[in-house]
Amino acid sequence: MSEKIQKLKASIENDKAKLEALKKDIADKEKRLKDLEMAEMMGKLNVICAGNTDMMGILDAIQNKDLDKLMELLEGAGTNERTN
Repeated sequence: MSEKIQKLKASIENDKAKLEALKKDIADKEKRLKDLEMAEMMGKLNVICAGNTDMMGILDAIQNKDLDKLMELLEGAGTNERTN
């Protein structure tokens, strides 16, 4: 086998290894991003729960896609927070 062919094969193998490393790095970063987003969401939920907010009602409204009920609950939560 000629030297050019061996070098090209080695280059291809090297590129494949780099690609696999990049795929793993991307997967790790996506997991970290998801974890950070979840932590941020949990922090916001904890702040809401600390007040007199009907969290179960809000979650039910979100799950049922009941925008009117959700807005009603959120407006009530904002009123409660301003009066406290």
